[in-house]
Amino acid sequence: MNRRAPFILVVNPGSTSTKVAIFKGDKEVVSKNIEHPREELAQFEGIIEQKDYRRKLAERVVDKLGIKLSDMNIVVGRGGPLKPLEGGVYRVSEKMVKDIESGKTQEQHSANLGAVIAYEIASKIGAPAYIVDPISTDEMSPVAKLTGIPGIKRRSLTHALNVKACARRYAREAGMNWLDLNIIVAHLGGGITVNAVKNGRIVDVSDARQDGPIAPTAAGRVPGPELSRFIRNSNLTEKQLVKFWFGKGGGVALTGTDNVRELLAKRSSGDKQAKLFIDALTYGVAKEIGALSTIFRGNVDASILTGDLAQSNELTEAIKRYVEFIAAVIIYPGEFEMEALAEGGVRVWNGEEKEKTY
Repeated sequence: MNRRAPFILVVNPGSTSTKVAIFKGDKEVVSKNIEHPREELAQFEGIIEQKDYRRKLAERVVDKLGIKLSDMNIVVGRGGPLKPLEGGVYRVSEKMVKDIESGKTQEQHSANLGAVIAYEIASKIGAPAYIVDPISTDEMSPVAKLTGIPGIKRRSLTHALNVKACARRYAREAGMNWLDLNIIVAHLGGGITVNAVKNGRIVDVSDARQDGPIAPTAAGRVPGPELSRFIRNSNLTEKQLVKFWFGKGGGVALTGTDNVRELLAKRSSGDKQAKLFIDALTYGVAKEIGALSTIFRGNVDASILTGDLAQSNELTEAIKRYVEFIAAVIIYPGEFEMEALAEGGVRVWNGEEKEKTY
């Protein structure tokens, strides 16, 4: 076990930005959000082609902050939708990088760049590179994945990093071991996931991109026969349909915007469509919390609301009124991805958790 706190470089690529931070142990020293103008990203054919562009910007930012990369003990990147994996801290390997670069992932996603950038920087300075609780964290049972159509299974793609960080935080604040708890975590953002966390594992997920609640950018659950007719009559390609389902569905399709603050203001001024959408969103999230509580046979220690939309008291209070009879409702507004990435590196450094092999 290492006694001194490690210096950790954290890299978290998003769709149009890359967050970079330096931590000493689990304490942030400095951070920077690098914005990527869409016209600059447009020069790249795909997401993976952006890796050198983003890595160089990240290295330049660290240099301008007056910090030497060579002083870093660990580099941690965001983990994307790789192959299905258990949650945990994974050593980024050459095989992981090759899978990402060759498209052997469940989706093309900016978060996949986290592992590649971390690996390339870590290789230069002789440090280990890790990812923590990637988007493709899959701890669902075969029963939870089964559907009534052979060959189609429910997938586990979720906000695993923030979900597990919130579950750990609740347990820490409550003075309990998170591995002993049953917690439901709803991550509320442009996409929404509601997660059943049992003894530290995400055993079921309700995802707005699949069969979950309606969300600002995602359609959520849609009746099968009506969906079949829609597909038949839409003349959309498969790629266009997927983009409509997640990206241009939900609030975007119904109200013309994914800006929930704008919709809340419109609802207050009497806009009926805005009111209907907001009411459907809070109703849907609450319904999924209720449904997932049955997995625990009602023995739920807490329900947590997190993500950007959890900063809205109107939304969280509306959901809380539905579900507070099940368990205490805890609000952790925003997301804690950078801290969670650093904490994963610290746990491995201190010997509290073993790194996993991809």
